[in-house]
Amino acid sequence: LLRTGMRVRMVMVTILLVSMFFIGLNLWLAWRVNVTLLVIINIVCWSLLHLTINLFIQRKKRLEENS
Repeated sequence: LLRTGMRVRMVMVTILLVSMFFIGLNLWLAWRVNVTLLVIINIVCWSLLHLTINLFIQRKKRLEENS
């Protein structure tokens, strides 16, 4: 997250919000779906999050190269 250009405090807030999202999602889904499906949902969400962060890092690199 730091490589995306975020400040340290904003990185900390983002990590806390993502953690709270996963905690809430898992608590909400724990009684509704199978554990295997819950793990798959977590992996998919985590992968999408990482892809999004990588896109922001690549965008920042391109902007720095063009400057």
